[in-house]
Amino acid sequence: MAEGEQDNSRVKKVSPMRNLRESSITHTEGRSILVLNPGHGNEPYILATAIGREVSKKFASAGMEQPILVMPLFYGDRQRRILLEENPNDASLLYYDEQFGGILKDVMFESGDFKQHLAQVNTHYDEVEKMLNNRYLVDTQTVTARSFATQESTELSPKNIIGVIEAGNRVPIKVPHRYFAFPEVLSRVLHEGMQHPELGFSESDMKKLAKRMMKVEAAYSQVFVPWVSTFSYQHASGLDSQPQSIDNRSRIYTPAMKANTAKTTGEVDQGVYIMFSGTGSAVESNKALMHAAKEAGIKTYSPPWETIEGTEKMPPSVMADENILAIMGRSGWGTGWQAMQLEKPWFVAPYQKGDDPEIYFNNKTIEALKLGKVIGSQEISGEELRRLAQEISPGLNSLNDAIRQKFGTTNGIDYIANHIFDDLVSKK
Repeated sequence: MAEGEQDNSRVKKVSPMRNLRESSITHTEGRSILVLNPGHGNEPYILATAIGREVSKKFASAGMEQPILVMPLFYGDRQRRILLEENPNDASLLYYDEQFGGILKDVMFESGDFKQHLAQVNTHYDEVEKMLNNRYLVDTQTVTARSFATQESTELSPKNIIGVIEAGNRVPIKVPHRYFAFPEVLSRVLHEGMQHPELGFSESDMKKLAKRMMKVEAAYSQVFVPWVSTFSYQHASGLDSQPQSIDNRSRIYTPAMKANTAKTTGEVDQGVYIMFSGTGSAVESNKALMHAAKEAGIKTYSPPWETIEGTEKMPPSVMADENILAIMGRSGWGTGWQAMQLEKPWFVAPYQKGDDPEIYFNNKTIEALKLGKVIGSQEISGEELRRLAQEISPGLNSLNDAIRQKFGTTNGIDYIANHIFDDLVSKK
């Protein structure tokens, strides 16, 4: 079998259509499983969990067995805390597999050195792929996982896996139904990155990994990419001109990959909200943004799980408050999608050489589509921030109207979950 191809012969088909009334299995180890396979940082596991949760709920609403969600644990207590805060009513669906996270450690991007990451992935890829797929072989008796809600250990059977949701991962779990949802497939980021030698990456390492990823990506059941995403700057004059397929892989465009958030008022004083990267990248740049805001006399807020001093700790939900003038941070789309939906300017740090090349292209889209502004440590005053908020927000309102008209919703999570549920049910 060629590298990266899907080996369906090893995987026993499990029908997603088992009806609760027909199933005598009530123990957790007998339930259907959706595996979540995220990449590095906070947003991939937040995104994969949100999509998986909504797919699972659709099974329950249809009177079918509701799948549980199993994911790797990468970041210990921080990951647990974030997911429990993001899913307060659905924690009983969430399970983590510590060994899954340990297997992927050698291919994770953990700092601002993407050049080293490329070499690391290419070195360890084959070994990691073998270990991961051995763990989730259908013939494997059980896999031990823990409940996010109770921390209790339970035995799960890989034969009950009905699909995998992948978000920014490098190494696939080879089961029949795999779904990709992220700002862009990695092969395209690498191919575009090769056109920019000033980024300083090894062309041979980029080519080698891109070749691997094209084979991985070819086996996806569906590929979901937001209508506004990493390379949208290339089509700023007309987003409908974005390609429907790349390298013969079709894609489904979506609204921003966040659920809708209702706007609020009076939760916080006037200020800005700063999101720090889950990978640890661009910390110093974000500290500079924080300093610039404080120098301008503007209050700064950040998430409770951050250890950065000098900000008031408030949950990300306060970003919806009318007193939050702007959202600041590294240009990862988890933050950007929230800013878009809330129609708030997104102020991001300049690209730092050696960081993930996606960030370089994201910054181009932010400015080309007027989603916000790339700012340095001393490039913005309080008055300018307020002015930019007034100038940028109406454009974001128009963009959301266009998204609503095109897709019927601005809720990308539900949009994707509907597609995945329909696809799984059709393949029973």
